[in-house]
Amino acid sequence: MIPRPALSRFFQILLLLVIISGFAPHGHGQPQVAVENRDERVVAVVPMIGAGTAADPKRPMFVPWGPNAHKDLLESGILSFSFQLSDDGRSAIVEFVARDRKALAPILNANRADVKAFVRGQDSRQTIDTELRRHKRDIDLDQVVHPRHKAAATWTAPAAGGGQ
Repeated sequence: MIPRPALSRFFQILLLLVIISGFAPHGHGQPQVAVENRDERVVAVVPMIGAGTAADPKRPMFVPWGPNAHKDLLESGILSFSFQLSDDGRSAIVEFVARDRKALAPILNANRADVKAFVRGQDSRQTIDTELRRHKRDIDLDQVVHPRHKAAATWTAPAAGGGQ
């Protein structure tokens, strides 16, 4: 038989563990981050490239093509893209989605007059819509953002924000 003080001590420790476990965070009780809020997004106006042949089709700059296009896209860190052709057909309005901002560096740091990139949370919606309408008359940001990502399309900038 177990001595009474030892049994009492056992129940005290057990009670303490039950109480502490009640305050411990549980994975199943924590809300998950919505998919549309996990990734980095850039809307960019980029020139169309390619010769227009089967071997080199016209496509937006920064979008790979060829037998390894899917692999190249994944290796670059870009998860997806969607685009609309501009009114004159010489440029495209593209939404690039990447796991992190590093993958979008070639677009953000293009340092070309024909590439304009806008970052969610940094550039204002008005700035973006104004630039998009220079290339496609009847467009706004809601038409560019992939429907699955519209919930995340909060394109608001801090007071000192602006386009690139």
